[in-house]
Amino acid sequence: MHSGGERMVKILVVEDERIVAENIQKGLEHMGYTSFVASSGEEAIKKAEENPDLILMDIVLGGKLDGIEAAEHIQSQHNIPVVFLTAHADEKTLERAKGAEPFGYLLKPFEDRELRATIELALYKHKMREELLSERDKLHALVDGLDRTGIGIDIVGIDYRVLFQNETLIKEFGDVAGDLCYEEFKGEKEPCDFCPMMRAIKKNTVESAEFVDIHGRHVELISAPLLNPDGTVDRAIEVVIDNTERMKAQKALQESEKQYRTTIDSMRDAIHVVDSNLQIILFNNAFEEWNKELNLDTDMVGKELFEVFPFLPDKVRDEYYQVFSTGKTLITEERTKIGDKEFITETRKIPILEDGKVRRVVTVVRDITERKLAEEAIRESEEKYRNLIELAPDGILTLNMKGVVTSCNTATARLTGYSRDDIVGNHFSRLQFLQTKDIPTYLEAFSSIAKEEVSKPFEVAWIHEDGTPYVGEIHMSLIKKGSKISGIQIFIRDITERKQAEAELRESEERYRSLFEKSPISVTLLNKSGVVVDLNKSTENLIGYPKEEIMGESFENLLTINPEDLPELKEKYMSLSKGVEVEPYELEIIRKDGKRRYITVTNSLLVKDDDVVGFQIISTDITERKRAEEALQESEEKFRNLAEQSPNMIFINKKGRIVYVNKKFEDVMGSKKEEFYSPNFDFLLLIAPEFRDTIKTNFGKHIGGVDVPPCEYTLITKGGKKIEAILTTKLIRYGGESAILGIVTDITERKKMEEKIRNYAKDLEKKVFERTEELRRANQLKSEFLANMSHEFRTPLNSILSFTEILLMGLDGPFNDQQKEDLEMIRESGTDLLMLVNNILDISKIEAGKLELYMERVDPAEVVAAVASQLAVKAMEKGLSLTIHIDQDVPPVTADESRLKQIVRMCLPSLPMRAG
Repeated sequence: MHSGGERMVKILVVEDERIVAENIQKGLEHMGYTSFVASSGEEAIKKAEENPDLILMDIVLGGKLDGIEAAEHIQSQHNIPVVFLTAHADEKTLERAKGAEPFGYLLKPFEDRELRATIELALYKHKMREELLSERDKLHALVDGLDRTGIGIDIVGIDYRVLFQNETLIKEFGDVAGDLCYEEFKGEKEPCDFCPMMRAIKKNTVESAEFVDIHGRHVELISAPLLNPDGTVDRAIEVVIDNTERMKAQKALQESEKQYRTTIDSMRDAIHVVDSNLQIILFNNAFEEWNKELNLDTDMVGKELFEVFPFLPDKVRDEYYQVFSTGKTLITEERTKIGDKEFITETRKIPILEDGKVRRVVTVVRDITERKLAEEAIRESEEKYRNLIELAPDGILTLNMKGVVTSCNTATARLTGYSRDDIVGNHFSRLQFLQTKDIPTYLEAFSSIAKEEVSKPFEVAWIHEDGTPYVGEIHMSLIKKGSKISGIQIFIRDITERKQAEAELRESEERYRSLFEKSPISVTLLNKSGVVVDLNKSTENLIGYPKEEIMGESFENLLTINPEDLPELKEKYMSLSKGVEVEPYELEIIRKDGKRRYITVTNSLLVKDDDVVGFQIISTDITERKRAEEALQESEEKFRNLAEQSPNMIFINKKGRIVYVNKKFEDVMGSKKEEFYSPNFDFLLLIAPEFRDTIKTNFGKHIGGVDVPPCEYTLITKGGKKIEAILTTKLIRYGGESAILGIVTDITERKKMEEKIRNYAKDLEKKVFERTEELRRANQLKSEFLANMSHEFRTPLNSILSFTEILLMGLDGPFNDQQKEDLEMIRESGTDLLMLVNNILDISKIEAGKLELYMERVDPAEVVAAVASQLAVKAMEKGLSLTIHIDQDVPPVTADESRLKQIVRMCLPSLPMRAG
């Protein structure tokens, strides 16, 4: 129970009997707790999202999950203590309950005081557990922090054996766990007399010592005893600090101090005095020594300043005149270079007055090169720090001690979607992307770090301004000004992808086994001793040996490996085991049937929990590829021979550069191959300007995989001669890359011939036109003649036919059979002649383009029947019968009915003649 201003403990009661649940709730309220109820395991899992401080869980529940299963699920997702309330105390149930790691087990029925005692004890145990985990995390953070600063940490036992090293010591001395510390760190055969570790263990106090390690470095060793639970001490933790640079600095400082004291004894700075003529009248030992060091004249008294120092700029003369005229001290800084020496000096020009007038000037020259360089280094360091913060991929914020954000980098804005203006100046708890439930976590971390305790990283989730969910890992550190804490620095590392990757990794591991077994690529696994521990079916197919004959064999004993290759293979595996990357390599193997195959081998380490456990060998059969390469080489040789003998110009262009031309190309274009192959050669210079854009466009299409038809263009030789040509190109593979093969055919002579043919064609076209006009005129005259002739023929014919009909009708009197036969013959012949005249007239109309057709829907069956009825009489007169068969499915057509009858009539008259 909590009173005063403390937050009340919130308890989730999981009980499927409503009355029991209500009684428990009442008891909890009476004790000062707040509570809420879930009636099933499934509901308990959902309500655990509300983060109760404790869960009272009945074991036997309605639904699919019992209390133990629900507790296990909740423990996997949340850090919430669970107490089981149950009437079951059998051994099997107890064993199952232990798996859920409960913080208490209370048998029903129970008293309120028993329940309260169980709750308080569970809450206390959970708090102690959290504090223990926090201390462990702080220790890990401390070790990691020391690692990042390059400080070594180890633990050594009373037997001098190394029990633990951090990464810094492993990098410096290698992994020496289990070895004697004085051998590995000091290179001694016996324990060191000064050993602070042994003193720390014996005295149970912190001890330190300095020594030179096996690498010649000055090391400070600080040892502290590690207490066992029983209070005994048999090991110590050591902090190893490399003081080499500090020792060097101290030594340099000592030498500097000695020189400084000598300088003081010699009036410290280089000093000289000049009169109004700028002649040197006095100088000290330091100044003389300085000139000696710079290989300058040391016999200076009575000489003009610029005679001794000819490198001084004119402004120095003006400065002296200024001091002489104003009587005021002048302080300047100069950067001077003499030979290969460059230095910066601070020069004080101090006037010496006599009778109120400046008679001499004392010049004090102080070398401030180191100070200036240090200032520049500090400025550069600050600039680098600002750039580092701004360019860092992690979000970085700074807070003052009131929790107000004072700065943030670009990555913070990118990770949250909010601008600097949205973030800087706001209290951290009011940041829009911060989730309210995470504020207590931040406050706890702030509290720890304010006490200068190591704050353990923690994970938080937030929603980007665009709605995208993110997960981040938060690190914190103090900001100090001197010894005073001025703020907190927060580092936000985006681990969204890492979280997704962890989930994907689990799926990947499941898929790996399936891929391993079903992969068409040979995969073999070795342990770190080189013994085969697994291989897939593809490996069996590749080497011809069944799996059982290979398993358990060392790779050195495999009959598939050529003995000559073993030394090199051993070397590769040794390198790989040391972390050296081994490039894929080719290997010849011997199958069980004696056949040799070529393979490409890719080796990689198998790592589990940061330890190398073996090797993975992926082998690809490249026998066919090797054969193809040999065939390709032979094909390329044939191509080169054919190309060199070709009457056409041939070239290969790769990435805009000519990489091959044949002999014909050299001869025609007037340049040597070396000129074409030069990196500076522009192949477009071979092409007439008006065709260059077309060629570039076509080459671009080729590279994009589009076929380009042959095209004509003009080449320009080295001598400036123009050549008309046809370029045929094709995209090929050359040297493992895409390239364009070009075949150039010289069509200069053909172009000349085509020009002659075009000229001849123009003349011929003119003559054909003239001849056509003559024929058209003749044809017109013919048509006019036929039309007139037909007209002249039809008039008398119609008269003949009319009178013949009158005679046959007997209107002019009787006639005998012979006369009737003659008249019918006249009528028949006249009718035929009239039809012939009409046909000639139609031809004339057709040629003149004046024939008119009257189109309408016509039934072909009716047309044929009408014509047949007209001809049936003639057929009977000749002793023939005319039979017409018309298909019932013949559809109507659009035609001129009279012309259609004419066509049918022209076809039918010949039939009786053929039949006769």
